[in-house]
Amino acid sequence: MDESIVGLIGSMFFLMSLLLLIGFIAWIRVRERSRTGELQAETVRRLIDKLGTSQEAMAYLESESGRKLLDSISMPAERANPYRRILAAITAGAVLSCLGVGLVILSVVIPDEELVRGAVILLALGAGFLVAAGASYRLSKSWGLIEAPAASASHVPVEPVR
Repeated sequence: MDESIVGLIGSMFFLMSLLLLIGFIAWIRVRERSRTGELQAETVRRLIDKLGTSQEAMAYLESESGRKLLDSISMPAERANPYRRILAAITAGAVLSCLGVGLVILSVVIPDEELVRGAVILLALGAGFLVAAGASYRLSKSWGLIEAPAASASHVPVEPVR
């Protein structure tokens, strides 16, 4: 078989695998969001069924637990919890970087220019996700979305005994 055809088939296989991975991750995320929405809708539906009159419903919504319910419905979970987005970016960065390193190692064993290109792209994407996660953490902390950890006994500087 011609070497250029083998390279083309390898490149197509790599591209198809990458697209399949991206599609799978997108499917998982859509499925998770759909499931979360269904659970929230079912909870609200059951709550409405339990509350018989409008006075009971108003009394519940004015209570502390009713306000929490309204807040959870009106605010998406991603905005309420910046840790989740930061962790997702770190995870994506780590996975893409590991794939890039794997392709670098594979390109040493099987010298192929396409593998090196794919490795560079994956490493750049992984590094980009990791930098974005770090920037998100710093911005979230400076905007007060993430509270600084409380000082514990292990973080208190100790003076040496003389």
